[in-house]
Amino acid sequence: MMGLTMNDDRSGVDRLRARQRRRWLFAFGALVLLVVDLAVMWGSGSLPRRVADIPPDMAIGAAVGMLIGAAISYRFICRLNDEHDVRARRIAGQAGFTAFLLAYPVWGLLAIGHVLPAVDGVVLYLGVGGIYLATFLWWKYR
Repeated sequence: MMGLTMNDDRSGVDRLRARQRRRWLFAFGALVLLVVDLAVMWGSGSLPRRVADIPPDMAIGAAVGMLIGAAISYRFICRLNDEHDVRARRIAGQAGFTAFLLAYPVWGLLAIGHVLPAVDGVVLYLGVGGIYLATFLWWKYR
């Protein structure tokens, strides 16, 4: 598997505990960065009241920050995954993609026929993300 290394000097239980500690440390670090960023924005008065009110420079900065964060964290996430995580993520990805392939054309056709409002990308993204998350949690913890 990608990123998996085996150490023969440690037992499987020790490796699992170390992996779980790294996961919690990674999640805690991401949460601390989010809180610090929000505190700095709140203190400077640049925290928008609504998502639609963010200025272009903040939107560009957030998008670039998300891409850089995803690129950096990808290496760490590959190390934290075991075979069960990889399988659950693959199946969840297939479920989310299938949901997108079914929902987008149906919603679009119904919007053309004036049965539904125009396709909203945010709602579609959140729906597909919810299906991905539910499928991942089901296959990971069943």
